[in-house]
Amino acid sequence: MHSNTATHQSSENSGPSGNGNALIRSDLRNCSVRNARLQRCTLENCVLTNVRSAQRIQACHSAFHDVASLTRSEFVDSVVRDRSAVVRGTVKNSVVRDASTLTRSDVLGTTLSHSQLSRACLENCDASNCVISRSNFKGMVLKYGVWERGRLLDATVPAVAELDSKAIPVARDTRTVDIDSDALPDSEDSDLSDDLDLPPPYKP
Repeated sequence: MHSNTATHQSSENSGPSGNGNALIRSDLRNCSVRNARLQRCTLENCVLTNVRSAQRIQACHSAFHDVASLTRSEFVDSVVRDRSAVVRGTVKNSVVRDASTLTRSDVLGTTLSHSQLSRACLENCDASNCVISRSNFKGMVLKYGVWERGRLLDATVPAVAELDSKAIPVARDTRTVDIDSDALPDSEDSDLSDDLDLPPPYKP
């Protein structure tokens, strides 16, 4: 593994494979870096590949692959990948992937996929396709929900994987149908139905 230490105020550095890195006032010990832009970072035993921007982060024993941005955060024994971003967060023993974003949040022993966290804390959780703000969860499985202050507010649409154009099925009939307004349920019945359809958290 390539060991690289950058302490200069501004320096351009190239690894053994010829890939360029931009390292500014950063301290790297026993790290492998390729196509990364680092500023005021302290890293030890880490792997970084295609990190577009990392500023003022501390990390050890972690890997970062195809990351959008990392800012003022701490990482320990974790993986961040797939165009995810972390701002002012703490990530320990966790995986943040699939374009997830984490802002002013802490995750411990958690897997985060296709989700957005803001001022939240997750411990030993599995969260996918969620929007979570100002909430604390421990030992929970969270899927397809919008959470705020610990309450389930709404459901999210599952992420759709990209398909081969030849394999895309023919769209169903989209003709409009007139519906008698008198046959529609009142607002109270509608709200109750929505609550029943929302996916609650559950312990695995």
